[in-house]
Order: sequence, then C-alpha cells, then structure tokens
Amino acid sequence: IETVLPKFLAFIDDSVLVAHNTEFDLSFLKHHTYKALNQEIKNLSICTVRVSRVLLPHLENHKLHTVAAYFAIKIENRHRAMGDAELTLHTWLKMLELLKEKNVNTLTDLNKYTESMVPF
Repeated sequence: IETVLPKFLAFIDDSVLVAHNTEFDLSFLKHHTYKALNQEIKNLSICTVRVSRVLLPHLENHKLHTVAAYFAIKIENRHRAMGDAELTLHTWLKMLELLKEKNVNTLTDLNKYTESMVPF
C-alpha cells in the first residue's frame, strides 16, 4: 500500500471523486491513507447513491445494479474493482444527461439540487 497509494493520490490530485456510496469508499480510503502515509484526502466527492435518490426517486432501491439496469447499462464483473468502477462511470454519465436537462451543470448546482433530500 505504501507503494501504490502515493501513485493513486498523485493520479487523483485535486479531482472531484465520484463513487456509488461515497461515504463507505472514502472512509476506507481515508483511513488507510492516513494510517500508511499520515496524509489526509480532502478531495470533494459526489455520491451517485445520493444523486440517484433525488434524481430517480421512483426506483425500488438505489443499489448500483438497480440504477444501472434502469439506464439499460450492461452489468459485467460485478463486485470486482474494475467492473464496479466502470459501472459507476457509465451510470454517472447517464445521470449527468438527466441532470443537464434539469439545468444542473456545476458542482454547486448539484449540491443545491440534492441538499433538500432527507438524510439517509
């Protein structure tokens, strides 16, 4: 981890991170980054679960495979790092299309759009 993590941190730099259930993923990443390197990750992040709950409230649930199925995205290599990352990417791109239709074009717009959501 001491070899790979610095490369990952250089790769993400100050990018906005997108994940499905960001709270879980980032808590794990932040814990191990601090433990291994004594560094903090301070990147802004977008949680596609949170966005899905506001954007697609009619879905039965907001699990990644459910949201992907809604968008007719082919699901491959589920519960594998690359498969889930690719599925999250394609799901996020579909969400972006819907968000643009609602004039949600910036991170500030997105925060305003999702802030009225009841906490989960």
